[in-house]
Amino acid sequence: MTLTVSTDLSVNTYPTQVELKLQDKQKALRDSIEKGEPRIFGVAQIVLGLLIISYSMPLLSAERTMILNFGVPWWSGLMMDANCGTYDNVTPLHTACELGNLDMIKFLLAKGASPHKVNRFGQCPFYMAIKNRAVQNRDYHLLHAWALSGVDMDSKDYDGRTVMHEAVYLRDKSMITKLLEYGATPLEKDVWGQTAVDNAQNETAIMALFDPLFTLLQNGVKWLSDAVASALNVVIRYVTEILESAGFDAKLPFQKVTPEGVIFVAKWALLVVVAYWIISFIVRLVVGAVRQTLWLLKVTFAIGMFGWILSDTGASAETTAIRLAGLACVCVLLGIRSTSAKSDAHLEDKVKMLERRLREMEKSKME
Repeated sequence: MTLTVSTDLSVNTYPTQVELKLQDKQKALRDSIEKGEPRIFGVAQIVLGLLIISYSMPLLSAERTMILNFGVPWWSGLMMDANCGTYDNVTPLHTACELGNLDMIKFLLAKGASPHKVNRFGQCPFYMAIKNRAVQNRDYHLLHAWALSGVDMDSKDYDGRTVMHEAVYLRDKSMITKLLEYGATPLEKDVWGQTAVDNAQNETAIMALFDPLFTLLQNGVKWLSDAVASALNVVIRYVTEILESAGFDAKLPFQKVTPEGVIFVAKWALLVVVAYWIISFIVRLVVGAVRQTLWLLKVTFAIGMFGWILSDTGASAETTAIRLAGLACVCVLLGIRSTSAKSDAHLEDKVKMLERRLREMEKSKME
């Protein structure tokens, strides 16, 4: 930009030739994006040219921000590396995180953008999400996208603080619960040696979420799920290689096992086991109650008939005896007996067996 001072002491500014070129390229790119016909306006050539022409590095940052803000779906049409960066190693994913553009974040991750690539200042894309105040804005979708992409939810900023530190500072119990669900832990220390648990010492409600047993269990589940997923992935790879070497077209229904998938299957398996145990317990309880009820009905019937037989004073002794014998037969047929009779019979058989073995042992000693 050049400055000129007129005779009336007014200051006039004029854009330089480079600035005019940058403005023209920005306008062309903006118009092409808005019209949805980017290739007609040579957007690919413009963006690719920006990676080479040193003087247009500011334009690169501006146009990348514009592209991500528009969320254009034709990114894959550009012959451009998703991990390309500026002279500060700021990648498109860094910019998308800083802008909080969830759709573009998911798209870039699907195109192979690395969530672990750091810029010149040592900041990973997740730090840019923290910088964008994803926690303060309660941007659950953005944090969930990071959790699904496998990013370490305990990533730190330059002060060593994590999203959990920020959530505790804001006393946001809902966010803390979500972060715990997404795999974040409250045990990471910042540069001052303080953990999120240390910062929440005076907050009873938050400390209840950070119960030591719960935290230990969560970390154990996370470690175990990672180990199981890794082992299963190794098995899948070996099985695939063996089948391919044998001449079979190995197409397994799934090619990769994730820790989240292991936890999901384990939860449902545990739910099925618990449901089976509860249903079995209820069935046994109901069957036992029905059996006891039927036994009581039989006993009541037998006692009632016995009383009726004895109360019939007009019947002869022979008739009464026949009736009692018939009642006894009915009781035998109905199976009216003590519920512990079978157990006692088994116990008696076992005692007799032990006595017989003792006699055999004594006999063998005497011989």
